[in-house]
Amino acid sequence: TVALPPAPPAPPLPETADTLEVVDGDTGEFVPILASDPEPLLWVTSGGGLVWRQKGTASPWTPGAYVMEDFASPRVQLRAASGGSWLFEPLGGGSSAVNFRLEWRTGAEPLPAGTLRPLSRGATCEPSFPDVCPWTDGLLTPVDFWEKETDPRFHSVVITLPQPGLPRRAVVRGLNYAQGWGGKDWLVLEGSADGEQWQPLARVMLRDMSSLEMSLRDARFGFFLEALGDESPYGDGPIRLGVLEPAFQDVPLSSVGPVRFVRLSVESLSYDGTSPPAEFYTLSEVSIFE
Repeated sequence: TVALPPAPPAPPLPETADTLEVVDGDTGEFVPILASDPEPLLWVTSGGGLVWRQKGTASPWTPGAYVMEDFASPRVQLRAASGGSWLFEPLGGGSSAVNFRLEWRTGAEPLPAGTLRPLSRGATCEPSFPDVCPWTDGLLTPVDFWEKETDPRFHSVVITLPQPGLPRRAVVRGLNYAQGWGGKDWLVLEGSADGEQWQPLARVMLRDMSSLEMSLRDARFGFFLEALGDESPYGDGPIRLGVLEPAFQDVPLSSVGPVRFVRLSVESLSYDGTSPPAEFYTLSEVSIFE
């Protein structure tokens, strides 16, 4: 069990500063773009890889066995970030703006190592790779689905288990995907014995945001505010926020009998009310447990 301190408050607007505004599409009101409240992020690492990221974590926190898997020498810390823009118009001078991002972090403390080895460790996958599938190797390395504009695009990952099993749990780490304009996304897991007929294992909400929440998020955490990995003097990597925030999910699975294949996809709500599969950008690890 880990006790966690509260996150710091958001930086206040200076008396001489002003802010931009966005329009609430539902009410027509203008809403000031204030600095975002620093939301506490639980941050668990192992050997430099990100084991788990969870926001709004209650204290005390007890790590789950599936989350910890069998990663060696895990460490936990609490991180938070705030981003925004301030506008200044000094008397007799030109106007200017400051786009900022502040980060806070606690020290990292050791956790007991996990002891669960997933059924999917070392399994092959589609998209396929010449060597070991990088999403089942236990190395926690984020791997992009494409590098060049001419590369094929993917909307799912299919894990072929070493032998048929009865999956009870799935842990998905570091998933980044194309978010639809409807503000809602669902993680979908399916199982199959033959790779042809699929049965639902789970469907869980990944995102549920109003149009105002999305506008404020994009204004505060635009791509130009994203930190690079080598900008942190502490060596703990960047906190990716906004549309670049990766998904981490620990998902109980329904029982459908023995399966050899597990398919992972995301349904993303569009303006027209449909929820087509979202394009995948990056993924770190998928673990299937019996």
